[in-house]
Amino acid sequence: MDFNQLRYFIEVARVKNFTRAAKNCHIAQPALSMQVRKLEVELGIKLLKRLPRGAELTQEGEVFLPYAERVLNTLNDAQNVAADLNGASRGVVRIVTLPSACVYVLPPKIAAFKRDHPRVDIVLEESVSANIPNVVLSGAFDLGVTQALEPIGRMRRALMQREELLLAVSEKHPLAAKQEVRLKEAAGETFVVTKKDTEFRHLAEDLCRRAGFEMGKPFEADHFDSIQAYCAVGMGVGLIPRTVVLKTLEPAPKYLHITHPKATRSLWVVWPEGGLKNKVAEAMISYLTE
Repeated sequence: MDFNQLRYFIEVARVKNFTRAAKNCHIAQPALSMQVRKLEVELGIKLLKRLPRGAELTQEGEVFLPYAERVLNTLNDAQNVAADLNGASRGVVRIVTLPSACVYVLPPKIAAFKRDHPRVDIVLEESVSANIPNVVLSGAFDLGVTQALEPIGRMRRALMQREELLLAVSEKHPLAAKQEVRLKEAAGETFVVTKKDTEFRHLAEDLCRRAGFEMGKPFEADHFDSIQAYCAVGMGVGLIPRTVVLKTLEPAPKYLHITHPKATRSLWVVWPEGGLKNKVAEAMISYLTE
């Protein structure tokens, strides 16, 4: 029996809805449903009634629920004891991160950490990527999340995520009729990009050079939401990480797959080369990189 199966069953029983339970557990709804079904098959009983607009416990589920909760509570107690023994169950972990990661990437990872370490406080602060190494090395923060293109001196790093970059254009742009483009096809266009002191600006300029052209004078914006909004109304074209694509803009840009050069950005967790004295922060790294 998988402990996660018990956790998913308990959450469905609590909220009486598979979709809401899946969101709360940070898992796709079909995967959660499959795991609950496997639990039922293993036990040989039906725990939940699937309804058109939700779910409710069967009689067998009503009887089984308190035992499942008791098992998970015992597991949590055991994990807390183990964490106490290695010094990672209490304390504070301070993370400085670029804004896009704070909004679009970190929430499910931090929620998973808090679920397993409920007595740990987490302090988050946003900063431009270029400033992050200095504030981590100063000791003001334990961990940083950056998209630096190269390894950073006096720091260790671990890959958190690598994601595709898309080319955003207005629906009226000549390239909008395509599904994919070579980045060189955007040579001569005005690029909507982040400001000069950002690592993403360096990445965008580097990609243009690898495509065989220099980015001209760009139109600068503070964050990815703004970039997409300006691209949508024809102020220029922009490079957008897939995870930050907005689905609520009206009008919306057209997003094109870039076939050449390979267009990705990498997000890294960074910490001082000498290691971490904070056991809580050390425990956090595995959650950020899984």
